[in-house]
Amino acid sequence: MILTACRGVAFLVGVMAFYVGLFLCESQEGKFQNRIEELWIAIDDRAKVTGNRAAALFNKVAAVASGALDRILGPKLVSAQMIGVSSSYAFAGFFLTGGFVFAFLLHRLRALPSLPTNLPPNMDFNLSLITAFCLFVGVMLFVLAALPSILPSALSRFLSLLPCSVFLLGIVQMVRKHLPLNGQFEMLAALLLSLLSDVGLFVVVRQSIRWISVQVRPLRVCLAISGQIALIFLIVWLPQEISGRLSVKYGWKIIPQFLVMISGFNIFTAIAACIFILALSGVLIHRLFWPFVGRLFYQIARYRVVRNHRAMASLGAICMIFAFPSLRGLVAGILGWLVTVFSGEVTPPKSA
Repeated sequence: MILTACRGVAFLVGVMAFYVGLFLCESQEGKFQNRIEELWIAIDDRAKVTGNRAAALFNKVAAVASGALDRILGPKLVSAQMIGVSSSYAFAGFFLTGGFVFAFLLHRLRALPSLPTNLPPNMDFNLSLITAFCLFVGVMLFVLAALPSILPSALSRFLSLLPCSVFLLGIVQMVRKHLPLNGQFEMLAALLLSLLSDVGLFVVVRQSIRWISVQVRPLRVCLAISGQIALIFLIVWLPQEISGRLSVKYGWKIIPQFLVMISGFNIFTAIAACIFILALSGVLIHRLFWPFVGRLFYQIARYRVVRNHRAMASLGAICMIFAFPSLRGLVAGILGWLVTVFSGEVTPPKSA
């Protein structure tokens, strides 16, 4: 997997190197080289101002993450926007997950040569209807949850509260009329835990930002990433795993249903945590590899490598050979010819 990704990157770098070294005219080469030099000067000036490139990058990531959380859930830890958005995202994740599960079952059912005899003849139609309903409701709930962040207003916050309000009103009416409750209390408890999970994510992200900003070290960033991964594990994968084991081993129904609902309600919480993990991973990669990348940028700017046709064509040849090892002989021959022709090394024919 990693080797394939490296070969893909090598292919892209090789194509870019060949394009720069073989097909750019002199004025375009000069513009490209000037942009590299301006980029290095800007990076160097920024480092002199901040004193630490990793800290500057993390402060930028922290500001974006905090601003995104404030815009989505509201600046307060608990507010009407937070409850409405969190509950709507929870219901949206639950219905969308159910819709994708039913779509997968429908796909597997249609792949069978014939319908099993223990299933009703209209099973295909029923699954199609349930899948369409779950996906449609999930998308509508997702739109309601996203409204306060897209169009901040009292109306959008009120609309985001509608799914939770309708659900609570339905439970109250069923209790008043002494109607049987089939999973509603489990769903309510799972919804409350989902709200607490969003609050916990809110707190963890802000505390980790404050903790890392004191001193941007790889160990602290790795610990923050591990904490976010553990949060995803606890709120999505672990409930699903425990519910399956309890259902198979003991035949329980209530507790497995409750755990499955927790997992479904926390889908978008896990997605938000994954986004922050990717941001922290970018900071970590920058912190670990920037000394090498910075020196590389400096050498490219210093020696004007972009304007050296032979160097760019050779870099492209090396990258292509690494990207296609099975065609090494053919690729090396063709690329060697290209290097010879386009780098100006062809000996002109002797006149008769």
